[in-house]
Amino acid sequence: MSTNQIRVATAEDLPKVIDVCRAALGWSDPAFDEALFRWKHLDNAFGPSLLLISHADHDVNAVRPMMRWRFRSDDRSVNAVRAVDTATHPSAQGEGLFTRLTTEALQQLEGDAELVFNTPNEKSRPGYLKLGWQEAGRIAFGVRFAGGRGAKNSLTNRVPATKPSLPTPELGVEVGEALSHASELVGQPTPGAMWRTDHSVDTLRWRFIRGPITYRAVPAGDGYLIVRARRRGEAVELVVAHQIGSATPKTLRTALTTTMRSVGADHALTAAHFPGTITTNRVGPILTTRSVAGQPHPVADFAWTPGDIELF
Repeated sequence: MSTNQIRVATAEDLPKVIDVCRAALGWSDPAFDEALFRWKHLDNAFGPSLLLISHADHDVNAVRPMMRWRFRSDDRSVNAVRAVDTATHPSAQGEGLFTRLTTEALQQLEGDAELVFNTPNEKSRPGYLKLGWQEAGRIAFGVRFAGGRGAKNSLTNRVPATKPSLPTPELGVEVGEALSHASELVGQPTPGAMWRTDHSVDTLRWRFIRGPITYRAVPAGDGYLIVRARRRGEAVELVVAHQIGSATPKTLRTALTTTMRSVGADHALTAAHFPGTITTNRVGPILTTRSVAGQPHPVADFAWTPGDIELF
């Protein structure tokens, strides 16, 4: 009888890791999803993921990545990981590999990260709660509809969003151009936020330029809004993923209105309390967190943006 063994993946394991993800995660666009996986876990500017695998008879049958992330509040930073892309091959399901891999990952993260966070779905959340994760509530975002027709189209298309962006080459400027113009504005504290993603120019380039998903930068005040359009069924959603610099509420409302009109958006998704939107916790995912090695988790008060949460 085969015995499953747990270890850190090597470069030679990657083709089999990808095969397991294809079989378990229902990738609808294998080439795109493989590029997304490599971008998240190998090329991440916060550091390569802790990538554990289970194998039996030299065949990989389960994968447990912990994607690196970092938070900052004033002069304190916190190393964290995001639990994403767990995959168990259908032939090995029911063997307890999720628990074994996750328990081993937590042990290996001691001294390396303080916090694990993720947004599991209804099916996987109970498994995390059994392993000591805590529900931190549903993440609040800002929402704006493009009139009554936009609201109707959006509410009748409440389905998962597509991962690739809609092409909008005429919108704003390339993100790289925006970062070159506004690099001195990156990393400034977010007013009223205790914790935020600890972005630098390099992490923003990784997040919004180097991956397989395309973004554009729309001028707003002394900075830019990093945005993209995507589909939810027949509806078009504008995602305001990140803001560089500051702008007056009037400028932000105008930029949002103009951008929605430019891409034909039925609605926009923004950070909470974005001018001209309604803040709600009914559309965001449920956040779960777990401290590593008993340390108190540091993100009780956090200014989440769609760019922190989407895609992963």
